[in-house]
Amino acid sequence: MLLPAFYLLQQDYYFLLSLISPSAEVYFLDTAGKVIAFHPNEKEVRLWQLPLKNINRLIASNGQDYITGPDPRDPSNPKIFSAAKVKGKSKDLGYIYVILGSNKNVTNMLYTSYFGNLLVKVFFVIIVLSIIFSLVYLNRIQKSFNRMISVLERFQDGDLEARFNIKENEELATVTTAFNKMADLLVYNIDRLTKSEKERKDFIANISHDLRTPLSIARGYTETLLMKNEKQVITFKDLTVDGVKRKASIQGERLDLTSKEFDLLLLLASNPGKTFSRNELLEMIWGVAFLGYEHTITSHINRLRIKIETNLHTPEYILTSWGTGYRFSE
Repeated sequence: MLLPAFYLLQQDYYFLLSLISPSAEVYFLDTAGKVIAFHPNEKEVRLWQLPLKNINRLIASNGQDYITGPDPRDPSNPKIFSAAKVKGKSKDLGYIYVILGSNKNVTNMLYTSYFGNLLVKVFFVIIVLSIIFSLVYLNRIQKSFNRMISVLERFQDGDLEARFNIKENEELATVTTAFNKMADLLVYNIDRLTKSEKERKDFIANISHDLRTPLSIARGYTETLLMKNEKQVITFKDLTVDGVKRKASIQGERLDLTSKEFDLLLLLASNPGKTFSRNELLEMIWGVAFLGYEHTITSHINRLRIKIETNLHTPEYILTSWGTGYRFSE
């Protein structure tokens, strides 16, 4: 005897079939799995008792699992099915069991749907991972760019030793390597130019005595001899200057002086307290042909101080008259 609820369902199951598929098979089962109503011809039904294990498993997965079950018309070939419980007011009345067609097209359709959903999920995961990877990569690029800007600013501010710490796997390694090579070449050329300028100045200073006119030579040495006031040996503190033997010593140790350094020291020591301008010293020691090369005097004074002074910041012998020139201590 059929339950009242199943009678109502049986009246409308043709309409349900038209919505699902013309080839679908609908069975109404009791709570024990017995077929009590069905869509196919009764003569076609060969299995009247269905196992409930896979039916309950499908219901528990909310229809997400891919499960096959027995086909009452063809028990030897399991088919894809759908199932749902029929509930009464106080208890379960049974199950609706639907075989979604017995042909291969329906099976292929469900396979396609299942794997289609799986591919959509995989594609979504790939998109999310791609976004995360892109953000990480952009953050890495930003950090490398900030480090590059920092090095460039240091180099622009005059730090010619600023270089990139090159890592082969960095995206900007090609750019940083090119910058380091360019900076090294630039510093090398600057050093060459500086050295060339220094050599030019030293060359002019060292050959100056060969370019002086006889009149300038005579005038320079004459004025120097007059200012010596016939003093042949000058002693001040630990410094001794011998104008005859053309030698100087400090604390008894002879100083290694060039000819021009000795002439400067002798001139200044012979006139303690007298300030000589750089132009005067140039004219008297080098000759008028070298007026305008005041830096030559500065470099010779600096070398003299290194050789005779104990403390370059507070010299005892050769003093600077600011804005004018140099004088020997009194």
